[in-house]
Amino acid sequence: MHFLLSRQIHKIFGTYDIKTLDPRVLKLIELVDSAYKSADEDRQLVEHSLDISSRELESNNALVRSVVDSIDDCVMVIGNDQDVVLVNDNLMKIWPLNIHIGKKAFVELLIQIQNSLKNPAILIDMLEHVSTARGNTRIEFNNGKIFDLIVKEQIVHKKSIGAIFVLHEVTEIINKNIDLERRIKEIEKINSFMVNRELEMINLKKKLKQLEESK
Repeated sequence: MHFLLSRQIHKIFGTYDIKTLDPRVLKLIELVDSAYKSADEDRQLVEHSLDISSRELESNNALVRSVVDSIDDCVMVIGNDQDVVLVNDNLMKIWPLNIHIGKKAFVELLIQIQNSLKNPAILIDMLEHVSTARGNTRIEFNNGKIFDLIVKEQIVHKKSIGAIFVLHEVTEIINKNIDLERRIKEIEKINSFMVNRELEMINLKKKLKQLEESK
């Protein structure tokens, strides 16, 4: 007999021999006992399934976390209800958050953005309107670092639940392009000077020839 049913019977009947009860009552007790045991078996199956699902979820989360952290870019996932769902290690290097996820982390993130960007309004507006934030833009930090920002919609089960923000540093490329443009301008300037000088020499030679011919 199920231990719980046995305890309840003992509580009601004490030491009374229940075998002397009406057969219909005994049949009822038998059915209740079977129901208790069946419920225990179902509960154990559910708990076992939940345990397996929980371990699989933890494993999948760890895998996702490992993949996201291995990305060279800075990544953060913001939910439509304005809470931080995920940030990778590289983002934490530029915006170290005391609280990594949730609404408090979102507020802390806004403060850090406000204090670290030359023009924080663009990114702050995207974060505050995350359900419609999409596209690409460029942001510049007060320390001179420059990032291309890509914002994509996060969809789960065909439903938009937030946005993924990816920051790709382009400081070195931008600086190289600026240096290249400077060098090109210098070369163009030197080339223009050389061409003008050559033209002046040609004109001078023509004048000298004309003077010699006029004598």
